[in-house]
Amino acid sequence: MRSFQVDTSLTVSNNMTLPEEVTKTLEQFYIEVCMFI
Repeated sequence: MRSFQVDTSLTVSNNMTLPEEVTKTLEQFYIEVCMFI
């Protein structure tokens, strides 16, 4: 479920125009979750 939510957030960030800082934060969070799993 958590990974699904992260994937959704990344998809939204890719489709929407967001500041680079937000995108980088989401990417780093996604990496941390992958490493945690």
